[in-house]
Amino acid sequence: MEYEEIFLIKWEKEVTENLLARLIRARNIELSTVFFNFNMVKNDEDDNKFADLYLSSNADFIVSNDVKILALNKSEFPEFTVITLQEFSKMLSNRSFSI
Repeated sequence: MEYEEIFLIKWEKEVTENLLARLIRARNIELSTVFFNFNMVKNDEDDNKFADLYLSSNADFIVSNDVKILALNKSEFPEFTVITLQEFSKMLSNRSFSI
């Protein structure tokens, strides 16, 4: 719940609790446990959680405009697929993916 403290600053306690509760109960949210830390993101250790979650959940891709996360595409092993928010938006509008 790393973002909880940020949400609390922006929206206060009640809104934050409601938002987080909705996210946890959403049908399209799957909780995943990370068992290994691969430390794949260089120069921004805090972003490693995204790479580790991608690997542990066998995700199809990561959506990010962060240059350090996008650099994961250069990894030979393990392989990553990171797309930008603009690419993801285009996928949604084209419905060129399956869930």
